[in-house]
Amino acid sequence: MMQKLEFSLDKIFTKKKYTGKTKKVTYNEDDFRGFPDIQYIYIDSNTQDIVKIINDLSTAKSIEILDDATIETIEDKMRIASQQVLDSIDPDMIVINQETTEFDIEPQIKIDSALKFKISSSGIPIEGRGSGFKKNVLYSLLTKNTYSNVILGIDEIENSLSIRNSKDLIELITTRFPQTLITTHSPKILEVSKRHNIIPRFSTNISTITQLLNLLDSTQETVYILVEGKFDIPWIRRVLNLTEIEGLGDYVLLPSGGATNIDVLANELSINGRRVIKIFDGDTNNDDYKLSKDIIEMYAPLDELNSIFSVELETYPLNKQDFFDSLKTDSRNEDSIKNELSQRCETFITKDCELSIEVKNLVEAQLRIPEGTND
Repeated sequence: MMQKLEFSLDKIFTKKKYTGKTKKVTYNEDDFRGFPDIQYIYIDSNTQDIVKIINDLSTAKSIEILDDATIETIEDKMRIASQQVLDSIDPDMIVINQETTEFDIEPQIKIDSALKFKISSSGIPIEGRGSGFKKNVLYSLLTKNTYSNVILGIDEIENSLSIRNSKDLIELITTRFPQTLITTHSPKILEVSKRHNIIPRFSTNISTITQLLNLLDSTQETVYILVEGKFDIPWIRRVLNLTEIEGLGDYVLLPSGGATNIDVLANELSINGRRVIKIFDGDTNNDDYKLSKDIIEMYAPLDELNSIFSVELETYPLNKQDFFDSLKTDSRNEDSIKNELSQRCETFITKDCELSIEVKNLVEAQLRIPEGTND
């Protein structure tokens, strides 16, 4: 199975794809070479391979603390050694293409491949220990130390780690790693995840998703703000963080997987007594709840588009199709454009910008509508 990891560093959005078994990089989209020190550590939902995780974390920590001088010293030694090997070549012994045969050599250090650790424990071997012991060790490994260069992926956290004290666990983990990706089927995990980004995995059974989302709030006072896609989330979150909206208390901001899913999900949530705010892109027919522009990306200023994508647009594209056509290249598609802008939007969204005003008006207008009547 192929897994895709997406993250941003210094406002640069990057994707890596891994095979599910080995996490070996099999495909890069965008230039990943600028992040040689970033390590991805994956926690399987069923198997706690403590030896491997200790190895992975030790490698990451070693890379984190290795200074440039040490790396340069190793490179210098490699350069000297390799040159001695090349100098040992006797050109008189090369009888074919002697005049055109030249060699050049340059050290290439892959620290993460070179570092290996032998892990053992007193008494019963680690591999012979029970799952309870392994989960306990894993918990302590993830919550004690801090890693500046690790993206942590935890599959079905309710199985790979105990869900007891899950709120404290998630809070601790997210302070220890720059980015943590967690999948779950557990209502208990969802219940403590309101402040984190939540992306539902949609299927034909919308009611199942609604049942899970209902468990995010036992008080029924949380407002669900539904947007079309995951790339909209940073834009709307930035606006809500900047803008004071009368009547809006606790809220959960959710991507709904498209305009149609917004209506279906909103209906299911409303039936269950939940307050829903809908924000559609401008290219839909939902006049009461939509933005004025075709897509949220079109709220990026023209000078920002020119700067971010190295283009020289003199006038703003009139519609969604023209917008993407003016920015696409052989290596840049619609998704990568959305990714890039979603990661940079906070630099140009202000409290008084057009998007902030529109979102504020949409949210306040819907909050004034009596519950259950904004279908």
